Amino acid sequence: GKPRYASPAWVEQLSQARQQLGSGTTLLAAHLCSTRVDEVLRGETGFVSRLQRLGFRRIQVNATAVNGVDMSLVNSPDAATNIL
Repeated sequence: GKPRYASPAWVEQLSQARQQLGSGTTLLAAHLCSTRVDEVLRGETGFVSRLQRLGFRRIQVNATAVNGVDMSLVNSPDAATNIL
């Protein structure tokens, strides 16, 4: 396999399609890897906030080395607090 990341334009289209169907019809979940996980572990909320505004209600944080995450951030004392 090879990593696949949705473009911002595609995510916007998905969000618009969900709104047209009605918010209770389709539930959106994001799976974060690599630098997006690093951002979350550092407490940076911009991207996650944007996903929430687009209708994503569940976010899975794939905090593993195989997903390209900076493992020093995973082991930092603030990591769990920053995720919540």
